[in-house]
Amino acid sequence: CIALWFFPSLKLQFQADHLTGVAELRELTLEDGSIVHLDAASAIAVRYDKGRREVELLAGQAFFKVVSARDRPFVVTAGNVAVTVKGTAFDVGSSRDGVSVAVQSGIVEVLISGGERNVLSTLTRGERMVVDTQGAFARSQVSPEDVASWREHRLVVDGATLGEVVDELGRHHRGVIVMSDRRLAERRITGVFDLRRPLEALHTVARTQHGSVIELSPYLTIVSSSKP
Repeated sequence: CIALWFFPSLKLQFQADHLTGVAELRELTLEDGSIVHLDAASAIAVRYDKGRREVELLAGQAFFKVVSARDRPFVVTAGNVAVTVKGTAFDVGSSRDGVSVAVQSGIVEVLISGGERNVLSTLTRGERMVVDTQGAFARSQVSPEDVASWREHRLVVDGATLGEVVDELGRHHRGVIVMSDRRLAERRITGVFDLRRPLEALHTVARTQHGSVIELSPYLTIVSSSKP
């Protein structure tokens, strides 16, 4: 059981070229001068050759400031999504529910693979796309200043599910957060939260949705619906 629990983490360490721990943020400069900001509990693998620059987001979130290189596109892959750019700044997030892409500046091309056909879309400054595991996607607007707000220890959400919010808070909390109610996890949240105080934010979010937070230990927290 212990081996099964730690296997995903060990596998990630073998696959990743760069990764962060819980509540750890990191800034990296790649060999071409492009900059990557890694969110907490995130990991990437980097593959560069003469004709292509590719970064695979293995877990978590990353913000990219890409240096333009003629005839050498920069591609970020995450799950069934590939984001291609030449020079821009954008955020990519990967979770169990799918992949999100948000553009702070410039233009990116998003290729969604799988399903009955591939879909190619273009995103510009202030646009966001969320792609689920089945390939369905939704576009929305986002303030460019709020793209990758986690770099400033802020979680800005607009219509995100409670489950998505808990996942993000969990990357900044040194313990496991478990949601015991699926219906509660699907409720929508809008707000701004301090990632330096993840449990405080969790209590606030739960109260707004008539939920409760039980801290069984520093290592296990349970979120459930409040009793009538």
